[in-house]
Amino acid sequence: MGSPLWLAFCTLLLFYKGSAKFLERNCGRSQSIHIPNPWLVTIRNKANSEFICAGTLLNERSILTAASCIKRGTNLIVRLGERNLNGTYEESIVAKAIVHRSPEQNDIALLRLKTSVVYKTEIQPICINANVEKTPIASTYEIGRKYQKKPDVVECPWHRKLLFLFGLGNPCPSQKEEVNLSPDPIERGSPDNRYKDELFFQKGILTNKDIYTDVEAYVDWIIPNALQIDIIWAPELPSP
Repeated sequence: MGSPLWLAFCTLLLFYKGSAKFLERNCGRSQSIHIPNPWLVTIRNKANSEFICAGTLLNERSILTAASCIKRGTNLIVRLGERNLNGTYEESIVAKAIVHRSPEQNDIALLRLKTSVVYKTEIQPICINANVEKTPIASTYEIGRKYQKKPDVVECPWHRKLLFLFGLGNPCPSQKEEVNLSPDPIERGSPDNRYKDELFFQKGILTNKDIYTDVEAYVDWIIPNALQIDIIWAPELPSP
């Protein structure tokens, strides 16, 4: 299928909110101040549970991570909801790893889970904006975190505080640092998040120290692979 036609079909399966398009309808919502990143997962060796990389949950069956995390012949599992106060977590078997065709220059990969994830407070998908108006020229970017200015306090409207007290809304972040930046990344595959319109978006994937793969540069690759679309076209009939 031609690329424009493929993307046009994929667009029909996306969810809309305003001018944005998402892979999941209810993505990017952190429902507990104790679990600020419910989309964060750890990727492990199935044989011995050894940690390999971090990743993010995109939808019920897809994990986004760095291609440099994937080693041929290694059976993988994904651990979800690991950073909750109870110390509990869930594990899901990886059925397939989809690595970009040029992983040396394009450090991005998707993992397809064998079974669908059930969303809950500690397990939520991150938003990927599929409506990128201008594709980034560069596929990577750098964040020098130690030189960043400490952000100011976020203004939180009174009605949002009230709704949260009754369990009807999302908690207010205490600082802009919590909503504009990911926690200091120490694992490859960790996300760089942004916060807009009360939703968290994934901007990048940590690949090496302070270097990130720009997610927006790969939206056309992420969408069809994350939606797991397999289309078989009928053969053309010979002309009479």
